Amino acid sequence: ERIFVIAKDMLQGIQVYNISTEIHKRLWKHWKNTNEGIITWEKFSEICYPFQFPNDNAKLKAIALCLNESGNIIYINGISHIILNPNWFCNEVMGSLINFSNSKASKSIIVFTNGCTPRDSLEKCLQSVAGSKVKGVLLVDLMDAMHLCCKVTSNHGVPNSNVDRIFIPALLTDGSGMEQLRWRSSTCTNNVNDDSNDILLHMGRRLQCEDQKLTFLTPGLFPRIQVLFKNVFQSFGDNNSEVTLGKDFIYICFPDKEIIVVFCKAKSEHVIDVLIRADHPTKSQQRHTPMTLAYVVKHIINTLITICAQSTGIQGVKLIESVIRPDCLRFPSRAQERE
Repeated sequence: ERIFVIAKDMLQGIQVYNISTEIHKRLWKHWKNTNEGIITWEKFSEICYPFQFPNDNAKLKAIALCLNESGNIIYINGISHIILNPNWFCNEVMGSLINFSNSKASKSIIVFTNGCTPRDSLEKCLQSVAGSKVKGVLLVDLMDAMHLCCKVTSNHGVPNSNVDRIFIPALLTDGSGMEQLRWRSSTCTNNVNDDSNDILLHMGRRLQCEDQKLTFLTPGLFPRIQVLFKNVFQSFGDNNSEVTLGKDFIYICFPDKEIIVVFCKAKSEHVIDVLIRADHPTKSQQRHTPMTLAYVVKHIINTLITICAQSTGIQGVKLIESVIRPDCLRFPSRAQERE
């Protein structure tokens, strides 16, 4: 009870919070009167005009961030539009995409292949859902800013790769790729008894919550990780690499190594496994091992930890890294079989 009393006293003394509450009432009234789910920054400034800081962007931004953190609106720094009603965006806009992706009748409107669809088709689909007041191109830009989708630079297993395509990992189904979780490099044989296995380096790392009683990874985390990795994907594209995105996994293939990042359930908790297989001459094996591991730690594991530490990730949750036995990685298998 004392904590609630102290919190109430603190909130009453914060001007931004008090003003945000009043502005939220005005924004909600505007939504009720106009049914506009998205407004421009200029319109937001106009609604805030009675509070005597229409041209003070610093104060306006503080108000917008406060309302965003409380879940009353969706505001992304650097975007000139604000989503007034998060429920409308999540249920009507994103919900419609899920319905379209699962409905056979909607194939004439939009088609999703491996979580990808042409950008122009996505814009038209969202336009039809949101109505004439909101442009489809704006909704796609907002989805991209919220890390709900990203542009794919490779064909991603889809013909006509010259068409701009948008990847939405949340739309991947359970059967859209886990069967692809295998080593696929042409330099690596599928013969268990082949002597070439002796010159293949296998390594693995597992990221999991340190406090398994109070913290855990949720299935909604990995789609965001896939999207936030897009800049990494693009940098991989300059190195003659192949990147495949599927349900709960990322597959990256270089000329000299393969990397699989997979979100899976081990025993009673969800974990993120990073599986590595590298080709190397036997003579340079000792030198190649630390180089490969250093690359993975820098570009994969550290990136995962950085993404999780963001405010939109699992901020405050400490992840620990453990080693996976190489013998469990020669042929990728279920997480329960990896130790």
